[in-house]
Amino acid sequence: MTVMTNLKNITFKKIRLFNRNAIKVSFKPSFDLIVVHLDDVKEENRIKAIEDLKHELDTKSVIIAGDFNSIAKSDILHMSEMENEYRKENPKISEQLGPIIDEMKVGTTIELLEGMGFKSAMPNFTPTMPTKKKWHKKPFLKLDHILYKGDIKIKKVKILKGSIYDDTSNHYPVVFDIYPLV
Repeated sequence: MTVMTNLKNITFKKIRLFNRNAIKVSFKPSFDLIVVHLDDVKEENRIKAIEDLKHELDTKSVIIAGDFNSIAKSDILHMSEMENEYRKENPKISEQLGPIIDEMKVGTTIELLEGMGFKSAMPNFTPTMPTKKKWHKKPFLKLDHILYKGDIKIKKVKILKGSIYDDTSNHYPVVFDIYPLV
């Protein structure tokens, strides 16, 4: 997780969301950005993290971004063909990861945040995982999300792919611009 900015009048705070840490960046007085890496095994743990997150939502405008390890229900149909291909081509890995992917497809985490008024800045199916470094030749899971609410515009959402990004992590990085700037 990385937050890069050239803005002043900001504060960084580490917050605990159930079994993982997150970063809360407050851009005073405009908005908060919370960068998460939620549990990668159980949807129940991700939901507990979101319950903890509610205590940090003290501004009207908030962005929550990062690795949610949860698949929005609206993305399941888009990924099913690619997922089936992956499972056929990688039976040993699929045996291990299949149950975890199935748990990620429960999608309650994203639903819960949408119920709190958050919208996706990535409404189209844009898979971010796995990279070529891990298990498969092309990404088919959208586990990384940018959700926002309030007086914020998010533009230029981009998934960085190719060269260095193929070999650096199991997820492709997602970058975006926030408007209006503070």
